[in-house]
Amino acid sequence: MFVMLKFYYNGELLEFTDDEEDYMYLNEGAEGIVYKYGDDAIKIYKPTCFRSRLNEEQCVRLGTISTKRILMPKGIAYSDDCKTFIGYSTPFIYKFPVTRVMDMKMGDFVSELDVITEDLDILSQNGVLIDDWHADNVLYDGEQLFIGDPGGIVFQYRTDYQQAKRNNMFTLSCFLKGDLFPLARLSKKARVNTWSVFEDYDMLEQMKDTMNSDETVKKYVKRMTR
Repeated sequence: MFVMLKFYYNGELLEFTDDEEDYMYLNEGAEGIVYKYGDDAIKIYKPTCFRSRLNEEQCVRLGTISTKRILMPKGIAYSDDCKTFIGYSTPFIYKFPVTRVMDMKMGDFVSELDVITEDLDILSQNGVLIDDWHADNVLYDGEQLFIGDPGGIVFQYRTDYQQAKRNNMFTLSCFLKGDLFPLARLSKKARVNTWSVFEDYDMLEQMKDTMNSDETVKKYVKRMTR
């Protein structure tokens, strides 16, 4: 068998045949291809993609920030000659289809969002802005929610903490309204038409004021949008 994938990771030269590469393959996006290696998910950048990609210095810096649900870079991948930065890893999370989030109890769902909000506060303190989230980056392991790809992160070294936090909370609200909740459309009984009720203040706090802890996310969306 031919070696199809070869790179240095954490100081070790890794070589994989075509069958091994197929087995390790997790998913592919515009920036790169993600492979499972042990307990890690390694993103290898596509040579032709430079938009929004993190550089080595940024990955190293993000790796020093401790978060609980927003996964930060864990290791660095280099070309097979060990000279060129080609990607990074995050912890591997076994995930259910993201549509399963709609079956979560609202109490559990909001508790997970509170932890993500704490992570956003930590990132804001470090001058890190979340530029973009989408549902493909949500990892749900059946109990906990993770944001699995830090590729949408932007560094704003001169941004103060309050400004960074406002930006990051706005991104979270846009993500909930624009990316996650529309998944309820997959159910004929829970169509999302508008979230105008949340236009004027923080969406997470409004959710806490209007939810029943034991109802599912799907039922909540239906109740709030009919």
